Amino acid sequence: MSRLELLIPPPVIMLLSAGIAYLLSGQSWDSLQQNMTMENLVWSMLFVIAGVASAVAGVLEFHKFHTTIDPMHPKRSKTIVQTGIFAFTRNPMYLGMVLVLLGWGDFLDSLVAFSGAVFFFIYIERFQIRPEEAVLSAKFGTEYDNYLLSVRRWL
Repeated sequence: MSRLELLIPPPVIMLLSAGIAYLLSGQSWDSLQQNMTMENLVWSMLFVIAGVASAVAGVLEFHKFHTTIDPMHPKRSKTIVQTGIFAFTRNPMYLGMVLVLLGWGDFLDSLVAFSGAVFFFIYIERFQIRPEEAVLSAKFGTEYDNYLLSVRRWL
């Protein structure tokens, strides 16, 4: 197990990714205000709204089954949630964060600003999702392994 696995909370990684995107975009606060055209805001907000909806749907489904939403401690999971949004994606909260970062990249109006979403995707895939899946597979066995085969990791 790598030292970075399950170490940094995903929302923190998302905020760092957003900061990276902002810095690499070369935008200033003044130029961001100029980006606030209706067209730019609409497309950016569509990504953000879809992301928040995905994440909230995942959290609500976890609460419905009284299982942990704490990604740092997957061993605390009480059950495999396979209903609601989890029937379509195994990681709706992480998918939601990627969508928010895509909206942020779109708002920054710079191709390089999408690097924040790419960084988040790569980091979360390697240091969060894979370790979570290993823990859950060990805990729930065949039932979880069958879930892995039937539902995609992202979409």
